[in-house]
Amino acid sequence: MKSDMIVEEITKRLKNQLNPKRLQHTMGVLDYSVLLADKHNEDQFPVIIAALYHDAFRNHKRDELLVLANKNQMQLSDQELNNPLLLHGRLAAYDLKRRYPELSRLDEIAEAIHYHTSGYQFVSKIGKIIFVADSLEKNRIYPGIDKLRKLSMNDLDAAFFMILKGKIEFALQKGHLLLKETISTYNHILINGETINDKHS
Repeated sequence: MKSDMIVEEITKRLKNQLNPKRLQHTMGVLDYSVLLADKHNEDQFPVIIAALYHDAFRNHKRDELLVLANKNQMQLSDQELNNPLLLHGRLAAYDLKRRYPELSRLDEIAEAIHYHTSGYQFVSKIGKIIFVADSLEKNRIYPGIDKLRKLSMNDLDAAFFMILKGKIEFALQKGHLLLKETISTYNHILINGETINDKHS
């Protein structure tokens, strides 16, 4: 199937699966991801697919997510059992690989979708672009976002780190569970000397 046909098919399915607010967010992530891809020399097509698919299962009910995970024989973590909404990225990645096994760079796209909420030690820029765009797309409003948007256009790694750090700080403030991928990615950046200079903080 040609790339434009795949995009059209996915978009049509999303309009049936997502509520208007979630669809608006998805289109916002799509737009911002394309901007980041152009700015940071990444191919548009895999980024477009990842952006469109990242929240494909986000409007499924918790019980539906668990049923789908069990149907596909996924082993679930205690965090996923406690909060099934965490499964939406994992299920979307699985579904994409099942429907479009012929996609170029499929593993990188699926990785970006799977870990778009938690962050990850992504093998390519696709994952970082989706993670950053998910937090910075035009419908998001929170203190400091304009500074992060500017940073993301100049330094993708710095923006990735600052958003990851913000997720940890937010979780601690709210008393939420910290996702293991978020912690391991944060530690990996610190251990490997990839910390962000004070000028970015």
